[in-house]
Amino acid sequence: MPSQSPENRFVGAGGVVTVGICTSSAIDVQLAYDALGYAVKTAEILGVDKEEAVKWENLRNKLPEFKIGSDGRLLEWNEEFQEEQPGHKHLSHLYGLFPSDIFTPEGRKREYDAAVKSFEYRMSHESGYTGWSRAWISNICARIGDKEGFYKQIEGLLKDFATESLLDIHPDPLKPGIDPDIFQIDGNFGMVSAVFESLCGYFDGKAHFLRGLPAEWKNGHISGLKLPGGHTVSFEWKDGKVTSLEVVIGFSGSLKAVINGEEMLIEGEEGMLINVNL
Repeated sequence: MPSQSPENRFVGAGGVVTVGICTSSAIDVQLAYDALGYAVKTAEILGVDKEEAVKWENLRNKLPEFKIGSDGRLLEWNEEFQEEQPGHKHLSHLYGLFPSDIFTPEGRKREYDAAVKSFEYRMSHESGYTGWSRAWISNICARIGDKEGFYKQIEGLLKDFATESLLDIHPDPLKPGIDPDIFQIDGNFGMVSAVFESLCGYFDGKAHFLRGLPAEWKNGHISGLKLPGGHTVSFEWKDGKVTSLEVVIGFSGSLKAVINGEEMLIEGEEGMLINVNL
């Protein structure tokens, strides 16, 4: 406290005014959870700050829970407030869904389902009316395996929110004449991220191949895609299935992957090129 869910507001004071400040908004709790977790993991890897790491872990354990509302949606604020804009362009409370992997089908299924429901609610109220917002939505669609939604967002981003030179623009229809069409690089970076996420997303410690691949991209190939652990992958797919895969093993020595619906472990020495038998 004070805390907020960036730019979105909720109806407060007996429904008379809208309010932006609260206690323990979802995004602040999720960011704190990840920051403390990264600090603990880093200390473990480097073999330093052992006493501090215990304190950080204790702090993380004391964070407020990830709350779910009466309708099954992940709450954006500390209470079940009414949004001023149900279709707000920000998806701040869904940080744990993407770019983080706090909420996954394996890790926290209950919160994952609630986050997806929150996402669907936002979309049903026409969220994604700026370029960078549509890029974020594209990433979420790819992460949850919504292939049609991913393609729709990528297509819309290129048609409606890009210049002839493909620079992302930020027109806000809610602020005509006030918020002009301005270039925002996060839309471009975000779209590239979404394409990678659709082809080979990484969460739960695993590479998920073609999880968000749309039907329109049923055949293709990509090379030199970097993954956590220092691995580099190059692969080809036909009819929506991976048909060949090369992995240059990174510093971690092993890569867990979900390929064509099956989980496998790929191991080797750093720098080793492995042609995976599919």
